[in-house]
Amino acid sequence: MLPGATASRAGWASGVSDVIRRGWTMTGILNIALWRMAAFAVLIPIAMVAVFLIWQDYEARRSATITHLGLKSAQINAQLEDFVNTADAATGALATLVANVNPGLVHGASLTPGVVAPADQLLLGFLSRSTQFSEAAIVDVSGKVLAASHPFVTGTRDDYREFLGIASDAGGFAVSDVFVPGGEDEPYVLFSYPMPAGSGPAAYVVTRSTLGTVSGALDMSIGFPSSAKSGIFDSSGKVLAGTGYEPPHPGGAIGRDVSGSAVWAQVEARAESRETGAWFGPGLDNVDRIIFYEFPEKTPWVTTVAFAQAELFGPLWQRVWIVSGALLATMAGTVLVVEIARRRERAAWSQVTRERQTLHSVLDGARDGIVVLDSSGAAAYANRRLGDLFGVAAERLIGEPAARLASTLARGAGLGKRDADGMYRMMAGSGVAAEPLHVGGPDERAIQVIAYPVRQSDGEIVGRTLVAHDVTEESRVQRMKSDFVGHASHQLRTPLASILTSSELLLNGPSDPASRERKIRLVYDEALRMRQTINSLLNLSQIESGRITLETRSVGLRKLFAEAVATASARTDRHSFSVEISDEAERVWADRSKLSEVLSSLIDNAVKYSPDGGRVQLIASLTGEKEVTVRVRDQGVGIDRADQASLFSPYQRASARSRGLAGGTGLGLHMAHSLVELMGGKISVESSLGVGSTFSFTLPGAPLHLEETPVKTFNEPATDLIDPHLVAATN
Repeated sequence: MLPGATASRAGWASGVSDVIRRGWTMTGILNIALWRMAAFAVLIPIAMVAVFLIWQDYEARRSATITHLGLKSAQINAQLEDFVNTADAATGALATLVANVNPGLVHGASLTPGVVAPADQLLLGFLSRSTQFSEAAIVDVSGKVLAASHPFVTGTRDDYREFLGIASDAGGFAVSDVFVPGGEDEPYVLFSYPMPAGSGPAAYVVTRSTLGTVSGALDMSIGFPSSAKSGIFDSSGKVLAGTGYEPPHPGGAIGRDVSGSAVWAQVEARAESRETGAWFGPGLDNVDRIIFYEFPEKTPWVTTVAFAQAELFGPLWQRVWIVSGALLATMAGTVLVVEIARRRERAAWSQVTRERQTLHSVLDGARDGIVVLDSSGAAAYANRRLGDLFGVAAERLIGEPAARLASTLARGAGLGKRDADGMYRMMAGSGVAAEPLHVGGPDERAIQVIAYPVRQSDGEIVGRTLVAHDVTEESRVQRMKSDFVGHASHQLRTPLASILTSSELLLNGPSDPASRERKIRLVYDEALRMRQTINSLLNLSQIESGRITLETRSVGLRKLFAEAVATASARTDRHSFSVEISDEAERVWADRSKLSEVLSSLIDNAVKYSPDGGRVQLIASLTGEKEVTVRVRDQGVGIDRADQASLFSPYQRASARSRGLAGGTGLGLHMAHSLVELMGGKISVESSLGVGSTFSFTLPGAPLHLEETPVKTFNEPATDLIDPHLVAATN
C-alpha cells in the first residue's frame, strides 16, 4: 500500500476519533475537513445509486405507461371493430332479407324524381330492431334512393353518391368517412352492403349511424391522469369520438377537421403502411405526448390514445428532490436507499417466482409431453403429460442425465434398446431432430418426439427441449384416408372394367339384339355406379369446404318416397318396400335434391345390409309442434353397439363388412349426416345385431298448403337470417 494512502487513512481515523470525542456536534463536523471528505465519499455512491434507481423507476413507469396505452388502444379498437362488425352483420342480413322478402324494392328506379315517397315498412321494421342505425335505405350505384326507412324525396343524394362511388369498388361491406351536414343535424357515418347477385339491378343497402350513437357504444374512459386522452378519426382527419379533451378538441367537437395538427401528420405517414405503436411528439394541443395508434379492420378510421410526457418527468424530478434531501441525512439516506433496493429485489424475485409458477402451470396443462435439459444434459423440468405418455412419474425424471433419462422413458413405455438409443442421440445432439415411436400394449399409441436446442438471445445453446406429441389419432385418420382411397379406386375400377369389356364386345362383333341390349344395360348400370361414387366424392368436397349451396323449398314427402322406392325396387327383387306418412307430416322444409340423396343413401344402406331380403319401411310422422321425423327401417344384420358411436364419421364402415357383406367408400352415412344437419335437422340410429336397424332424421315441417316451389337459392351460412315461413307466405 502506498505510504500516502496509509497516512490519509490514519488522518481519517484521527478525525473520526476527534468527532466522537467532541460528541457529534455540528460544529465539530464543520470544522473537521477529513470528516467532510468521508461524508462526501459516502454520499457520492449513494447519490449515484439513487439516480440510477430513479432512472430505472422512470423507465419502468414509461414502459408500463406505453403498455397501458397499448392495452387501452386495443380495447377501444376492439369495441369499435365490434360495432363495425355488428353493422356489417346487420346490414348484410337486411340485404338478404330484402332480396328474399321484397325484391321489388330494388326496382324502385321507376320512381319519379322530386316526389315524396313513403317510408318502406320492411326497412322501418329493421330500423326499430337495430337501434344503432338512424336510417336505412336501398340505393343504386349512382346514389339514387330506391326505398328508405322514412319518407324521402325521390332522386339522388350527394352523400350516397359520393360514398357509393368508393364503396362499389370495394365489392363488399364498406364504411364511409364522416359526413358533416349543414344546420343543426349531427355528423354521421354510412355503411353499405351490396344486394345479393340475381336480385335485380346493382343496388346497395345503406345504413346510417350518428357519431353520437357510435360514441355511445364505446367505453373510452382512460383511467389515467387528466392529461390522458383518446380519439377516433376518419381518413380525412375528422373527429368521430373522443374523451379527455376540451372544445374544440375531440369529445367536444365531433365532426371537426383536425387534419392540420401534428398528430394528423404522423397518422398520414403511418396510414399507408398501417403501422401501429407508440409515437413521441406534440399532440393536437401541441403538448408533448406519447400517442398510440391503431387502425380498425374494415374501416378507413384510426384510433389514438395519448398521454402527456410531463406525467412521466414530474415524478422523476420529485424523486430527485426527495433523494437530495435524504442525502443530507447521510447514513439515514443510505439505509433508505438500501431498503428501497431490497424491496425492489423482493418484488422482482416475487415476480420471477410468479412467472415461473405460471410457466409450470401452463406446461403441466399442455397436451404434449415436455422435458427440458440443462447445459449439462440433465433433466431440469418434465411435465405430467410426459409421464403419462411414457408410463413414468414425471418427478422421477428430474435430475436424470440424458443416457439414464432415455433408458427410463423407453423402459416405462415398453420400448426397445433401439428406441432408447434414438432418444439419447436426440438429447445429446445440437440441432433439431425428430423420432417416431410406436408404443404397444392394450392402448397402442404412436408418439412423435422432437428435440431442439434452447438458445439465449446471443445464440448460445444452454440446453435442449424434447416435445413428445401423441399422433395416434392423426395416424388413424391417415390410415382411414389411405383405406378410403383404395376403396374408392376399387369402386371406380370395377365398373370401369365392366364398361370397357362390354364396349369392346359391342365394337368387335355383331350379336343378337337381346345380347346387345344386355351389354348396353350393363354399360349403363356400371356408369351409374361410377357416377354415384364420383358424386359422393364431390359432395364430400363441397361439405368439407363449406361451399355447398341449398335450395330450400316446401317438399312433399309422398312423391319423394315413391320416387325413392321405385328406384330401389328396380335394383333388387329380394326386398319389399312400404311407405307410411301421416297426414300432418306430408311436407317439410328442405332441399329436394339433397333430401333425395339422404333417402337414397339410407335405403341403399338398408338393402345392402339386408342380404337375405326382407321389408324396408319408410315412415314419416310429426314428432314435435313443427318437426317431422323420417325413419328408414330394415330387417338386416344390424350394427354392433361399439360401431354406432363412429358410424357417421367419414371413411367409417360398420363391422358388418367383416362378415362378408358389401363394402364401400364409407362416405354415405357421413354425407347423409352432414346434409341433414345443413337442412336444420338431426340424424340418429337404433340397431340390434340380427334384428335390423332404424335410421331416423328430423326436418322442419312446412305448412301443408304450400306448393313445392323454391323459396330462394342461397348459401347455407345465411339461412338462419331468413324465416322460411315468412318467405313462403310472401311468395
